[in-house]
Amino acid sequence: MRCVIFSNNQKKCQELQDLLQDTGLEVFTYSEVLNREITVIEDGVTFDQNATKKVLAISQLKQDILIADDSGLEVDVLDGRPGVYSARYGGEGLSDSQRCEHVLRQIENVKNRSARFVCSIAIVFPEKPVETVQGIVEGALTGQLQGNAGFGYDPIFIPVGYDRTFAELGTEIKHKISHRSRALAQVKDKINDFLAEN
Repeated sequence: MRCVIFSNNQKKCQELQDLLQDTGLEVFTYSEVLNREITVIEDGVTFDQNATKKVLAISQLKQDILIADDSGLEVDVLDGRPGVYSARYGGEGLSDSQRCEHVLRQIENVKNRSARFVCSIAIVFPEKPVETVQGIVEGALTGQLQGNAGFGYDPIFIPVGYDRTFAELGTEIKHKISHRSRALAQVKDKINDFLAEN
């Protein structure tokens, strides 16, 4: 059986494929299956809503297990921003490092640097309605970009219990503790239950 991921972010797709490889499913991106790109307007006010919109964009693949995620960084002193706007925070066309710098400028002289990464994953099994799960990892923001691994806001986020950023910790540790891996652990449970029943 196939699992098809909706994402236009190649780094995110690779991370999801890596994390799903031990399910026994064949894992594909939707563009590999449909041979085209789909643009989804992410105008939901929650991560759950945006993940649901994305997974429904490929609902024509009725025989496959479909998943899509929406994730981002919530900074307490910014009232939860960038939140659902994480991928386009600071304006269109910025690089990941420019977005990181934009966030850091906004909290330059702030002592409270608490933040969290949130990941919502929407999943659709054949003939079933959409379900969503959420993974969260708490942490704090640095004063400057640190590390070269990962993507997005990884170079400025230090997870609780560590003294290095996600971009410094590397893929192996990140895959164990990240918001996406925590959400995917719940997805894997659902996949295993589904496969056991079918």
